[in-house]
Amino acid sequence: MDELNRLLRDCPDCFTPKPDTLQIPKGVTAADLNGMWKSTTYLHNDSGDPLVLFFAFNGSSTAELIVVEPSGEEYHAPLDVSVDSDIVRLYQTAAATNGKKGYTPYSFTLRPGKDRKSVGSGVNQMDAVNKIAFSLVRVS
Repeated sequence: MDELNRLLRDCPDCFTPKPDTLQIPKGVTAADLNGMWKSTTYLHNDSGDPLVLFFAFNGSSTAELIVVEPSGEEYHAPLDVSVDSDIVRLYQTAAATNGKKGYTPYSFTLRPGKDRKSVGSGVNQMDAVNKIAFSLVRVS
C-alpha cells in the first residue's frame, strides 16, 4: 500500500497516457479481474475531500476495497464478488475502516461497455442518493 500512496502523491497522472482499463470479456469469471485496480472517479467524504478507490481482486469470490484519503490514510473493507451474465457485482460486506473511523458500505456493479471496457457504478447501501459512476484502470 505504501507504493500506492507514493504513486498517488508523486504521479497523479501516471495512468493518463494509455491506461490498462478493465475489460469484461464474454463469460467473465472472478479470475479475469485479478489484480489491483483504481477507480477513475473520486468519491467525496462529508468534508468534500476526494477519496480514491482501489479494488484488489485475488481471482476468487472475495476481494478488498481500499479507500484512500488525500492525507494517505487508508480504509479497508471486504467485498463479495459474484458474476452473472457478464455482470460483476461487488457487495461491500462491512464499512471501510482503519480502526479509528470508517466509510459506509457501497454496492458496485461492473458491466461491459464499448469495446467491452468496464463501466462501473456504485450506490451507498445506507443512502441510495449517493451514487458513483467509474471505470477501473490497472495499478498492478
